[in-house]
Amino acid sequence: MSRFASTHTYAELVVSASTYDEIAAKLRAAEYDHAFHDGVIDMHGIGLVRGAEENDMANVFQGSPDARQSDDVAHKVSRFRPTYRALTDDEKALHDVIKMKAAELEGLYSQVKGGRYNALAITSLEQSVMWIVKELTS
Repeated sequence: MSRFASTHTYAELVVSASTYDEIAAKLRAAEYDHAFHDGVIDMHGIGLVRGAEENDMANVFQGSPDARQSDDVAHKVSRFRPTYRALTDDEKALHDVIKMKAAELEGLYSQVKGGRYNALAITSLEQSVMWIVKELTS
């Protein structure tokens, strides 16, 4: 624990330089200069939310699709998906939003005490996302 002159304490969480710099830039842009003390960012009252990486949800592979993925958006897809059709840019964007919103819900669920019902809610969320993505990509 470290102590400020201001009377409250905080725990220190060491993060990478790039993470620190990104957070610092966003706080300074929002005029939170008062949050900086001797190389520490005091985030009291500020919630940190995980956002998508720039390349999260983008094509996992580089280059051309392999034999499992067609480059044809009209490719016929079977129930068991031995091959996948290409997604349009709009479908990719919708896929990303669905996954992002599911991650937001997961974050909210984590604020509720753990237990059987919470676990069931997470499982239902996972299942819901799985089915809607399967529909989107079929």
